[in-house]
Amino acid sequence: MSLTAALIYWVIIALWLAVLTTVCVAFVRNPRTFGTVRLLLSVIVVDTVRNIIENLYFGLYFGGQYGLFPSAIVGVLGNPSYLILPKVMNVAAACAVLGLLVLRWLPQASKERDDADADIQVKTEALNQETEERRRLFETSLDLIVVTDRIGILRRVSPSSLATLGYLPEEMVGRNGTEFIHPDDLESTRREMQLARTGQHTRNFETRYIHKIGRIVPLAWSGVWSEPEQKHFFFGRDMTERKVAEEQLRHLAHFDQLTGLPNRVSLRDDIDKILKAFADDFARPMTVAMLALDGFKDVNDTLGQAVGDRLLQEIAQRLTSISHEMRVYRLGGDEFVLLLENCGDPLVATSVVETILKRVTAQFDLDGHQLFVAAAVGLAIAPAHGSNADDLLANADLALDDAKASGGRSCRLYVPTLRARAKHRRELDTELRRAYANQEFV
Repeated sequence: MSLTAALIYWVIIALWLAVLTTVCVAFVRNPRTFGTVRLLLSVIVVDTVRNIIENLYFGLYFGGQYGLFPSAIVGVLGNPSYLILPKVMNVAAACAVLGLLVLRWLPQASKERDDADADIQVKTEALNQETEERRRLFETSLDLIVVTDRIGILRRVSPSSLATLGYLPEEMVGRNGTEFIHPDDLESTRREMQLARTGQHTRNFETRYIHKIGRIVPLAWSGVWSEPEQKHFFFGRDMTERKVAEEQLRHLAHFDQLTGLPNRVSLRDDIDKILKAFADDFARPMTVAMLALDGFKDVNDTLGQAVGDRLLQEIAQRLTSISHEMRVYRLGGDEFVLLLENCGDPLVATSVVETILKRVTAQFDLDGHQLFVAAAVGLAIAPAHGSNADDLLANADLALDDAKASGGRSCRLYVPTLRARAKHRRELDTELRRAYANQEFV
């Protein structure tokens, strides 16, 4: 047991040397990581050295007594004057540790605490400012901002809901968002919300909502799903004005502004749609009747453009009132086009056109003026005279030119010789111009 007691001191020395070695090696390898804990390590080093020296002293002393070292060591280390040395070292180590704590650790800890408090203060002010900015954005945004949970219950609604949907925020919070969505858009809205929960952002997804007074409000939504909060965040923009503007632009592009009739763009689209719909049904032909007024320029020149515009409006009204099965278009100027579906018999088409001409050439009473106009009509029948809009309109125009050339006030059906004659006239004109330019006339 006595030998074991002597060996314990050397085991303690070995352990403290291992601690000191570990600290020194760690500091050499990574000196930067010891910036904030260097003082604590200094305390450990001081205490380690003290423990090593103290245990070395007693290890030698008791080792000499039990024969591990020369017995002369016992006489030297057993001197009462030397026995006080470990106690003195304990006092010196305590004073060193206390000095490090008071002179270095406490001021540094105080500085670090002040720096941390200042950093917290700055971050708190920044967070408060960001929170205030978000609150102002939420309360003043013209767009509708809503927060919903996973099942679509509205948790927060911005004040803009009153202007957008006619509801106060408190009237919407707690209710399911589907209560305000148009029934036809419910399924597509659910799909978008499911996609959002998979991590996909929702951008410009249009949904129709029902205003408190019952009208439809189209909204374009953008939003994200927050997995930690288990909430949807959506921004909705009212698209009503944009839809109105788009409809106005579409109307300008497809309708004549003076008469309100569909224009050339609509005519081409409608012809192509009809031909495509009945491409395999040759039993359902279509007649294109191109009508041009005779004497309209004289009305404009003598009575003014305002009267001429009124005359065109009256003619458009007469044409549209003849039959609901006949489509009427204005190409521009004094030209109109009539589409007669399911009409492929030239005799029937001619009979219908004669009825139209009688209505058009009847007397007009405009601003105290009694006016009479004549008209010429050219007919082209699909699919015999063309399988697309360009061919049908071109051939109807050739028939119209033939009707005008015959003195007007008549109706002509397109025949292939009209195109041949037109081609011949164009070639003759080209040759004459070339010959004149080359001075080939004698």
